Amino acid sequence: MLRRFEGKYKSGLHLSATMVLSKGILKLLVTLLVATALAGCHDQAEQVDDPDGEAGNTDPTDGGDDDPVDRNMPPEKGSSLGAAERASLQALYDDQPLSDSQSPWPAHLLKWVSEDTFIGTHWNDDDPAQATELNWIVVGKKGVFCSEDRPGPESEWRHFHSYDAPGYPEGHGGEPGTEGYWLLHIAVRDFEAEWGAVSPGVDTKFMHTPAPSCGGDLQSHKDAADWGGEGGSSVAGTGWGAVYDDVPLSDSQSPWPAHELKWVSEETFIGTHWNNDDPSRATEMNWIVVGVRGSFCDDARPASAEHWRHFHSHDAPTYGEGHGGDPGEGGYWLLHAGVRDFEAPWGDVSPGVDTKFMHTPSPSC
Repeated sequence: MLRRFEGKYKSGLHLSATMVLSKGILKLLVTLLVATALAGCHDQAEQVDDPDGEAGNTDPTDGGDDDPVDRNMPPEKGSSLGAAERASLQALYDDQPLSDSQSPWPAHLLKWVSEDTFIGTHWNDDDPAQATELNWIVVGKKGVFCSEDRPGPESEWRHFHSYDAPGYPEGHGGEPGTEGYWLLHIAVRDFEAEWGAVSPGVDTKFMHTPAPSCGGDLQSHKDAADWGGEGGSSVAGTGWGAVYDDVPLSDSQSPWPAHELKWVSEETFIGTHWNNDDPSRATEMNWIVVGVRGSFCDDARPASAEHWRHFHSHDAPTYGEGHGGDPGEGGYWLLHAGVRDFEAPWGDVSPGVDTKFMHTPSPSC
């Protein structure tokens, strides 16, 4: 467009020159001034298009600063779980919280981690042995089917499943006050579910079972609840580290204190976070984790920003120096979900997404 405009301008200049004798020298001077201005604009356009970058930074993504943000990604990529890895992971989850009439729980493998809570894996086949990918990790909490008993926001704790039902499909939801389990599903990769596209993070559309209000009857429902003696205990010291055996960080930060991690796709890993920097000495599991490769920029944070509280740099001199980083630095966005009630340095933690976990405010890049 600029070149077309310049061509028109040159034609006008020629006509102006031919009119000097009749119109006077003043118009010629005006025309020459316009020519100078257009030449300057043309020079600026040539600088913007300069392939050698001599005109300085013109990257629209960095706000026009002299130092453009270099959005890095960690060099390490993961992979989907292989057959042997899937079998080893699945072997850890060997509990069945439902009544015999609903066993096995399709696509799920579960493990009690406290008297009232379990964690789980949810696969892409009703028979996990035939699965090829892990879709979600799960937190389950004992409760009754009353809206007042939901452990957290309805957008997170979407699904309730009755402990006792004639068959598994009949266990979705239940009568008011029915005993069972509130479930939180956290997607671990990008995939397509029945309700649409799913990305890493809390699945806010997972099989919603709207709960009734029980009002003043809530406590009586809870007192009457009977799970047939089902309950669990800590899983500390049971060899999870032999399965969760990946270390995404640089060697200078290894091992990752309190964490045991496992890649489940090229871009994501899952993990456990224990109550001791040395998991072999832990007595309780505190959180389950999803990590996503990314850069330290606010607009690079995975969706539902309040859930992805912490960023850890891939490369840092020490682990302690890896919290956060420089704008655009490569590393991992982390979501931590509590699996039991306990006290953390920032306050009480309950089952569900820990929205206070080690916040690293991210810069705008």
